[in-house]
Order: sequence, then C-alpha cells, then structure tokens
Amino acid sequence: MSGYSGMNVSKYVVAAMCGCWWRESTVNPAIWESLIPCAWNYEYEYTHRGGYGLGQWTNVGTSNGRLNRLHTWVTNNGYADGDGYGQLEYILVEGYWTNSAYSRLGYTSLTQFLTSSSTNLNDLVWDFLANWEGVAGNAYSQRLAWARQCLEYIELHQNDGNTYSWVAGNRYLSTAQTLNNVMVIYNYITDGSISGTYHIYCSATGNGSCYAIPSAHDGLAGETFTIYAIPNEGDSLTDLIARDQHGYSVAITVAEEHTYDASLFPYNLWVEATFTGETPPPPPPPEVEVRKKMPIWMYPIFRI
Repeated sequence: MSGYSGMNVSKYVVAAMCGCWWRESTVNPAIWESLIPCAWNYEYEYTHRGGYGLGQWTNVGTSNGRLNRLHTWVTNNGYADGDGYGQLEYILVEGYWTNSAYSRLGYTSLTQFLTSSSTNLNDLVWDFLANWEGVAGNAYSQRLAWARQCLEYIELHQNDGNTYSWVAGNRYLSTAQTLNNVMVIYNYITDGSISGTYHIYCSATGNGSCYAIPSAHDGLAGETFTIYAIPNEGDSLTDLIARDQHGYSVAITVAEEHTYDASLFPYNLWVEATFTGETPPPPPPPEVEVRKKMPIWMYPIFRI
C-alpha cells in the first residue's frame, strides 16, 4: 500500500512537484545529472554532476548526504535505485523541508505541503522549490510553466485509471514520456485514481448492482464505484464482469474470491479485488411503464 494513502494529495500539489522535477530530471527516476554516473557517496562540488533521480538528490557538504541516504534506504527496502515508487516512498521517510521562512503558504513541514488544500499553483511551486529542493527562486518561471502543463495534462487524463508505467533510464525524456511519468506519480500518490483494493458486495435484490466499496484504510473511504451487473448463484467476479449488462467494463485483478453464499443475504457475492481503469459511468435510468389517462374525447361512446 502506498504511504500516501489517506493523505488526500491534490492534483495541484502533484503538478507543483512535477513542474519542479521536470527542470531537475525530466521527471525521470533513473537519471544522473549531466548523464554522468557517480558513486553514491560522491560529495557534491557544484560541477554539474552528482545529482540523481526525480529530484536530483545530492550529497552537499558531506559524503553521507541526501543522495547516499536515498540509495541506502531504497536498496534496504527492496527497491532498485532507479525505481520511482521507491523514491516517492523515501520522500515520506526523509520528510525533508528546509527553512520554512521561505514558505509563501506558511508551511513548516512536508506533510503540510502534501496535504495542502491550496489551488494556488504559483505558491505551491514556490514552496516546493524553496523548501524541498532548497533553492528558492531557482528557474522559478520555467518550473511554474511546466507545473501548469502538468496540471493541464492531469486534468485531461485523471480518469484514465492506472494505465501508465514508468519510463526511466539514464537519459533525458521527451515531453510525452515526462507527462507519462507525471501520471504515474499522480496515480500513485493521490486519491484521484480508482486503483486500490476494494470489498465488492453484490445483491440480486433491488436494482441488482454490485458496489465496490473501498476499505476504510486505503485512502479512498467515502467513494463508491459501481459495476452494473446482476449476480446469479455460483457466480465468480470474472463471470459477473463478463456478463456486464450495461456494457461498461472495469479491468480487475482478483485477489480473493468467494462465490454465492445464501448466508450473506442480501448480498450474493463477496469479493476482494484490485481495480485499475476508469470509473464506469452511471447506469441508464430504468424504463418505467407509464399508463396515461386518455383525454375525454378518446373515450368510446356507447349508445343504448
């Protein structure tokens, strides 16, 4: 489970982070500064080498600086050095937030920034640049322009679901590849994606819909996603999706399945599954037969 679950990280925060990282790495978790690999304990000398990863971690003033500590943590926790997910998780572990006097929004911690409800992209970019990257004002206008591009792309693709995967390597990425990685980050650290583990309850009573109800701990509590199909006795989730009566589909990977059990009434099917894909649209309204009263002139006339 992502360490960001339940934090409600907004698309504005993601865009601000990625706009800053675009300048650093083209949002590439496996790139070295100037494409020159260095030792993990290389002490930064401001010679355009020694930075690594999404945010170009460096060892400033010490051989055991932010870069070396990043390398140590990710490799000790089962990630490869260029794994973007490992770097995103390490950001939480590191919790880096330097001189808060530079914060326009008054944030004194990384957590305050990540959970910000601000939609002011100008200030969010400024704060992340000043307090996480530690270089207040550096190429600010360029980073802000990229952040705006990231936000526009997120808003166009935020309902794509978890259909993106990392593009990484020791090379500069194209704009399309950079924006692809922006969506990987968006899907991973926000609650905007429907990806996650859900408990699925299906009922043959009422309208016969199946409701995907997120677990309380997974950061998506309060949101409901629906698969429209009516379960039959003995159905598995795979059967149910295949018979989706409204033609909507959700790509799933089943983690655990239980078939029909009358003891669960009124629920016929209980499933825990991992979802990827778009939230299906609402079902069409039910067709209701309406009997209209005939106008008086249409009534038959009986003669006696």
